[in-house]
Amino acid sequence: MTPYPSLTIDRNEPDSDAIEMFCGQIPRTMSENELRALFEPYGRIYKLNILRDKHSGESKGCCFITYYTRLAALSAQNALHNLIILPGMHNAVQMKPADIENRNERKIFIGMISKSCNEDEIKQLFIPFGIVEECTGKWAMANQNSD
Repeated sequence: MTPYPSLTIDRNEPDSDAIEMFCGQIPRTMSENELRALFEPYGRIYKLNILRDKHSGESKGCCFITYYTRLAALSAQNALHNLIILPGMHNAVQMKPADIENRNERKIFIGMISKSCNEDEIKQLFIPFGIVEECTGKWAMANQNSD
């Protein structure tokens, strides 16, 4: 008997209603194999992605995990979220559905903008690529403070 009888071994894709979960408050020293050992008791894992610093490659102490089934993701959340403190941590594991709503937002970040720029100048740079719905940033606040 397989540990997860509702799953078939040859499935390559998660269920259509599967949830990607964000997991925080995990030790930066935990490897992918150690994280899999922590999360697999709740169901078969489709994908596990440790967030890493782009320069050092070190773990940021959080990851995204997708189980093959929604039930497995919710079971893991019910068993771990705010209930388990992992070795070396001061706070309990945080496990929540990844913020899908924010992924649908059409935002970009632009750095190194001169404080002398205004909203219209920034919009003009991006109009050739489509409609600019909103333009806000620290440069805008700097211009307001200088009035």
